[in-house]
Amino acid sequence: MAFLAVKINFLLGLRVGELVALKWKDCKEQSHIHVVREEVRNQETNLYHVLEHTKTNRDRYVILVPKAIAILEKIPKEGSYIFMRNRERITSRQLAYVLEKFAERQGARTKSTHKMRKTYASNLNANGVPLDCIRQMLGHSNLSTTLEYIYNPLAEKETYDLIAKVL
Repeated sequence: MAFLAVKINFLLGLRVGELVALKWKDCKEQSHIHVVREEVRNQETNLYHVLEHTKTNRDRYVILVPKAIAILEKIPKEGSYIFMRNRERITSRQLAYVLEKFAERQGARTKSTHKMRKTYASNLNANGVPLDCIRQMLGHSNLSTTLEYIYNPLAEKETYDLIAKVL
């Protein structure tokens, strides 16, 4: 289940705390998912719990592309939360662990769960999605924050071909 959560987040670009706090009722619409809550960790007790608001205290709608819908259709509806295992909600720490183990098996450096958001934003940008749309999908108030997330994910030849086509 944690693997599916990681996989779908490359298609949603959510903060990991938002991802693990998603409920089935948040995807009533077939084309969007409603992001309204987040998981946080209590620094003193090290326990995770869900707050009924996002980091920015604003809810938003994120587009559900067909690949994301296909992943959601594979997940059994065993509780109110989408990502559950053994009747318990999966935590952001469990997702980080999945990424760590995957990197270890590949002999690669571990990437944080936050890198999924940067990959998501960069892929959207490289394929012509308007910056303001990317900003909204990420839940940023300021475009300058969104711009800090974006890098060029294209190979050198792809970048060259794109520039040559435009000019």
